[in-house]
Amino acid sequence: MKEKIIKELKRLVADYIIIDLGAGSSYNTLDFYLTSVCGFLVITPETTSVLNAYSFLKASLFRLIYRSYKPKSEERKIITDFMSEKLEGSEKKISDLIQHLKDTLPGSGEQAEKLIAHFFPRIIINMAKTQTDADLGIKLRTITRSNLGAEMEYFGWLP
Repeated sequence: MKEKIIKELKRLVADYIIIDLGAGSSYNTLDFYLTSVCGFLVITPETTSVLNAYSFLKASLFRLIYRSYKPKSEERKIITDFMSEKLEGSEKKISDLIQHLKDTLPGSGEQAEKLIAHFFPRIIINMAKTQTDADLGIKLRTITRSNLGAEMEYFGWLP
């Protein structure tokens, strides 16, 4: 059903299609998000919202990379093993996964690098009350670049 909906969405004649996916990182939510050309995350200036947004970005990126390889492939096994390890608080970064793919299966790491280069989420801070709230988008962009190796656009904030 999900694939049918995604297929029909792509056929719609529209300048913009807005789909409110809600919170969470289920595969359905990630897959709908990843079909977008210009995906936005709307977050609030609360710690849990920022952490959830980062987790969503990380899960989206891993899902994007994972889906790009054939089912039951060695690449998927490597990605699954890497995802099962904790990234935050460790010195491991997604660049380590890319390097492991390159070292183990020539050509595979390059494919993942291309996907990361085209992964460009956008963030909007909603209900910002202070400049510190508004600056959270800049901090999240820095963390995303550092830990995930992906660029992110901080689109702005709403009071």
